[in-house]
Amino acid sequence: MILSFKKVFALTVIAVLLSAISVYGIHVITSTKVAVVPTSSTRSLTLELTLTLDKTEFELGEPVNITISLKNISNQTVTEKFPTHQVLGYIVEDENGTHVFSAYYDLGHLMVQTVITLNPGEEFSRTYVWTQVTYSEILRANVDVPRGTYKIYGATSECNPRLITPPIDIIIK
Repeated sequence: MILSFKKVFALTVIAVLLSAISVYGIHVITSTKVAVVPTSSTRSLTLELTLTLDKTEFELGEPVNITISLKNISNQTVTEKFPTHQVLGYIVEDENGTHVFSAYYDLGHLMVQTVITLNPGEEFSRTYVWTQVTYSEILRANVDVPRGTYKIYGATSECNPRLITPPIDIIIK
């Protein structure tokens, strides 16, 4: 029986593969897509403020879920006084840095001092939904924002010190 060069080569490759499998075993490589949750945070000596979004690309008119968390990162109990009931909030700017929306000014708040006490490792958070609107002084009403790139910041209300996260850029398509 005479084997052609192609058949000898194919049998050699198969033999090498079988040898490698018997020595190293079969490792199945799978690709899993890991969803990255957009997050931004800043710290003081005792507190960490974190801004979290579900994603960074939205259809025009699609609600934007925004979670702001304040965590005690010290080993002591921390008490903070805030001038309003709006302890945590968010700020939206357009790509030029122009104010678009703020949970403090555009949603309104009660002028009632609020005191928050956090034990070590304890966290206080709020989730908001920005409906892609801005307040129009001319119309004296909320109007839809246009497609474009926007920056969202997480922030505490006026406290000492006031914390503001670096922005997360979003795109409204």
